Amino acid sequence: MISVQKLEICYFHLFAKVAPIFALEHSGLDYIYKKPENWAELKPTLTWGCLPCLKNLPEAHGGGELGQEAAILNYIASAAEGNKMKGEDLSEYVISQQLLGEGEDIYQGLGKIKNKLISNEAALAFWNKDNKDMMSPNGKFLYVVLQLIENFNIKCGKSKEGKFTTSGCTVGECKLWC
Repeated sequence: MISVQKLEICYFHLFAKVAPIFALEHSGLDYIYKKPENWAELKPTLTWGCLPCLKNLPEAHGGGELGQEAAILNYIASAAEGNKMKGEDLSEYVISQQLLGEGEDIYQGLGKIKNKLISNEAALAFWNKDNKDMMSPNGKFLYVVLQLIENFNIKCGKSKEGKFTTSGCTVGECKLWC
């Protein structure tokens, strides 16, 4: 009998780049979560030297490990049974990929605020509901982004169902909600 190892998602015990964990939960793929016990030892052994990392990929899928959140999410979309994680058709796949990108843009913007890489004035402007200046440096203010997401949701035709795609849990939707 051939023993198949469960996929292993390795990430810190914090809420940041958790979309792969969220997607794995919805995917039906068999996995376990592991927090790194010794980050200093683990880091140099990883292909990209960062987390999240998905380990124990089947040999048919290249074996070994997979790093980088977007790659992990796209692997989950492809490896999960059926189309619920990537979309029912090319149109839904493209929707999912756009949401994945927008989710990352939001994450990067919040990271700049948290890490004080932008001025206090710019950080406060991000949260100001009256600031709708699309010509700002990257045009990413919270209320502008939320309006764009709402408009995109309506365009996708599933807004009355509260989702963007048929399944409502493509990897792009998982990234956006995380």
